[in-house]
Amino acid sequence: MSKYICFQQLKDLGFRAEAYPHTLHFKRPSGTSRGTLKERPGVFISLNNGPREQFGEFGPLEGLSPDWSNSPLDQVIPSIQAFNAGNENAFWEALRNNPGLVFAWEMGSIGALTTEKGFYFDSPFARGTKGIPMNGLIWMGSREYQEEQVQQKIKEGFQILKFKVGQHRLEDDLDLLRWVRSLEEGPNLEIRLDANGAFTASEAVETLHCLAEWNIHSIEQPIAPKQWNALGSIIKNSPIPIALDEELIGVENRVELLDALMPPYLILKPMLLGGLAACEAWIEAAHEKGIRWWSTSMLESNIGLEFIAQWVATQNNPLPQGLGTGALYENNFGTALEIRGTEMWRKADH
Repeated sequence: MSKYICFQQLKDLGFRAEAYPHTLHFKRPSGTSRGTLKERPGVFISLNNGPREQFGEFGPLEGLSPDWSNSPLDQVIPSIQAFNAGNENAFWEALRNNPGLVFAWEMGSIGALTTEKGFYFDSPFARGTKGIPMNGLIWMGSREYQEEQVQQKIKEGFQILKFKVGQHRLEDDLDLLRWVRSLEEGPNLEIRLDANGAFTASEAVETLHCLAEWNIHSIEQPIAPKQWNALGSIIKNSPIPIALDEELIGVENRVELLDALMPPYLILKPMLLGGLAACEAWIEAAHEKGIRWWSTSMLESNIGLEFIAQWVATQNNPLPQGLGTGALYENNFGTALEIRGTEMWRKADH
């Protein structure tokens, strides 16, 4: 299921697994396309053999993740029991159709087996000598709050801003974009949009033409997933390049989807798509067709975020990523990550 989960090697080295629930609390309620979030329940899988302990993060989101449930701990326990019992068949069965769980076990396995703790993947980024270019995410909220964020991101030096659209009236979205472009720095900003499937198939192209007036780099997932005929037509007729996000969830035949739709961009969320190996399969399929991609985080803690960032750094992708900063939570974990200007860096002395 994933080349990164080394079941037998972990068993041979005497690792045992445990589960630790941990709910992350937002510093302020955060508006998303799926409502306002105040907390993010999750579970950390601990792999421990005495000399080393490594964690893997499982944190599905309601309304988005295929493996979300009211009790993430119940989702995790079968794989832990199978691992500790040495039952590999039952272990892989517990991971089936649980993409976030695959991600968590990949993270635990890679971290447990690295020769140098803290280095999932060795790279100039991991060694603290190179940064990862980032876009600046503007969270949903009141117009005043969004304007504050835009001004702060510009002050920090961001040239690429990402906005959520489709959750308010189109006139409100257009007015915000009009205001952004009216700023002194506005004409030179690259603007990315994310609709999270908010538009109907019948209105999408007309809406995209309205948004395109403000010189948009790309827009993620304009309509809800699983409407390939409609989406294919939208991609061909859209004045804004389309990026697929939710459309990729649970897709097994990647080549078939890309052949049918030929989107300009893919958005890869490792916890949502089944881990790093699954994302690499998407990258390989996309590369063969000239489709570009970038990765975004999914509200992971600093622990999960660093894992994703170290992997992204090995992919030699020149496009700015959407990994966030981990600064959303009041009870996050310590991290080697920091934002310098518009790039994510890893502290060399951590």
